[in-house]
Amino acid sequence: MEKTLKKNSNAYGLVGNSEACPLTISSSDVLPLAILQLSLSQQPRKRIVIPGIPHHQPRHRNGRRKNAPIFYDPAKLAKYHVGLQVREEWGFFMQNGAIGLDFAFVYDPPSSWSQKKKKAAIEGYQLKTSKPDIDNLTKFYLDAMTGIVYEDDHSVVFCNGMKVYGKVPQTIIEISYFS
Repeated sequence: MEKTLKKNSNAYGLVGNSEACPLTISSSDVLPLAILQLSLSQQPRKRIVIPGIPHHQPRHRNGRRKNAPIFYDPAKLAKYHVGLQVREEWGFFMQNGAIGLDFAFVYDPPSSWSQKKKKAAIEGYQLKTSKPDIDNLTKFYLDAMTGIVYEDDHSVVFCNGMKVYGKVPQTIIEISYFS
């Protein structure tokens, strides 16, 4: 079964100039993704729960020390503390090989919302669409787990994240590892 894309869309469904890159997608193109999802669902998984409001990766800062410019990561101390919590649950076993990660970032609903709206948000009828961005959240935890769960974050082959509202703010990380 072949499907031809619309004139103004590309392989990702985004509007753009398709004349420069006319594409067709066949069912064989979707097969590797299905195999990856099936293999991820059958891999051993480890769940790590980090209590507290999820952290995000802020922009790097710059300043001057002894009249010389310096650049630094303001989240370095927070990454260290999160790394300690991860090590406490993970242990001292560093995984070699490919790793898949699923993140759930759970936030309290805003206190300005009505009880009805808070209840609906906690039940999943409304997702968190405000800041911080999902990429900054995942980047923070990828950096914090480097050297603890995996040697470097280049071994992460799959990463999925979701921001939701819940009763208790926390970060839930599910790690799938391949032998």
